[in-house]
Amino acid sequence: MKNSLRFLALLTWVMASTAIAQSDLLGIWEGELSVGPDQSITVQFTIEQGADGTYSGLLNAPDQPSLTDVPIDTVSIEQNSLNMEISAISGSYEGTIADSVIQGTWSQQGTTFELNLAPYQEPVLTQEQFARLAGSWLGTLRPVPGGDLEFTVIVTFEQNEEGESSATMSVPEQGRNRIPVDSIELDGDELTLEISQARVEIKGSLNGETFAGQWSQAGQSLALNLAKGEYEQPGLELSALDFARLQGPWNGQVTGLTVVLRVEEIDGQFLAFLDSPDQGASDIPIATLDVQGDELTLSIAALQVSYTAEISADELSGEWNQGGQTQPLVLARGPYVRAVTISEQAQQQLSGTW
Repeated sequence: MKNSLRFLALLTWVMASTAIAQSDLLGIWEGELSVGPDQSITVQFTIEQGADGTYSGLLNAPDQPSLTDVPIDTVSIEQNSLNMEISAISGSYEGTIADSVIQGTWSQQGTTFELNLAPYQEPVLTQEQFARLAGSWLGTLRPVPGGDLEFTVIVTFEQNEEGESSATMSVPEQGRNRIPVDSIELDGDELTLEISQARVEIKGSLNGETFAGQWSQAGQSLALNLAKGEYEQPGLELSALDFARLQGPWNGQVTGLTVVLRVEEIDGQFLAFLDSPDQGASDIPIATLDVQGDELTLSIAALQVSYTAEISADELSGEWNQGGQTQPLVLARGPYVRAVTISEQAQQQLSGTW
């Protein structure tokens, strides 16, 4: 996804109904925006006030590292209205403050989308509860019970230096990493997690270092069992010579989307990953990769993807097959460089030598 926000829809936030004074706007405000079927982006606006009374702010999208601490150029608060301008991504926000919610619209590159914001709240656990959950929990989700298609689910519980607890969820095979868990509830042995970005609820029972429960999404429910442990991607069986030929990033386009293949050595293991920057997916593990002479073959079962290509010094040329459809795909050796659209105002501000 380009270094801009493509907002398509909103999720409704239900908050306490109390009037907001201007001083109450300071802090972090959060909203969820859909960017496609069953996929959304968490957006956070941090609003601060200087000693001279002027407002400033930052924009963050926790699941998009490229959108970290983006400066908000203008923050204007008048009576019940909030206006923000963000020239770095040619975006603006206008909202009305009512009942602890900011109801408004996001505008970008001539398009306007509805966006509601609510005060950000950290998930809260007692120290005793956190001790039961601390660390990573791994499980396998099968969309078709008894079928071959499966996804790894990783839920990680962490605590910062101030003792505040939080959790994230990752699904490596879909390139979704560290999605924030919005709500953690532990009542006795009953654990409930809400992940609004993925529209997922995980609910079930703890028994020591195991969890038995259900994954609910889009009206469907699937069995999900988790156990404490660390996720480890299996290494590839490549010779040192073949690894040297493939090492590094390769990038190209198929059906208008950028594909990045990365072959790396990590902790003494040869590993391969697939990224789809335009879709916000990264670090998708490639478990099967084989080299026979000058021919490369790889597959990702969870995505129903396979790729066969001829290897040359600076190019992989072959065919990409997904879901039974085949397209030509040429990958060039080298890193993917994201094109960024900069407004005329930002160009004037950044022009020169730094």
